[in-house]
Amino acid sequence: MKYDIGIVGGGIAGLTSSILFAKSGYSVVLFEKSSYPKHKVCGEYVSNEVKPFLQQLGFPFEKLQLAAIQQLEVVAEKGITVSAPLDLGGFGISRYLLDYELYQLALASGVVVHTNTSVKNIIKIGNIYQIKTDHEDTETQFCISAFGKKSN
Repeated sequence: MKYDIGIVGGGIAGLTSSILFAKSGYSVVLFEKSSYPKHKVCGEYVSNEVKPFLQQLGFPFEKLQLAAIQQLEVVAEKGITVSAPLDLGGFGISRYLLDYELYQLALASGVVVHTNTSVKNIIKIGNIYQIKTDHEDTETQFCISAFGKKSN
């Protein structure tokens, strides 16, 4: 199969990139080694700085009714508390939900997503990238590595 863009890795970077390119008219295929939804350790805080970007992608803020976060509070071992306001504020969301909603947006945008698929090799042949998995070989004009620094 041939696509304009191939993305290896379905975390935040891979999913948001796939949505942007698909909405711009490119054919996009994304490979993720696990499935959605999935749990991942995360601080579960997102700054309001990125809210306009997520809205541009179509992120369903109204449907999710996420908790607003306006201050940082740290509780020490003996119960001593310190706090400080967060000028921009933010919202709370688990990576489980964030990744799942971005995955749904990618599908709705026309991205072809292969879950439970490990990429074994990427070979550049002329102007084409050949993405090899256990299931098939896929050709793309561009390839984005979004698999994270701890992936193998």
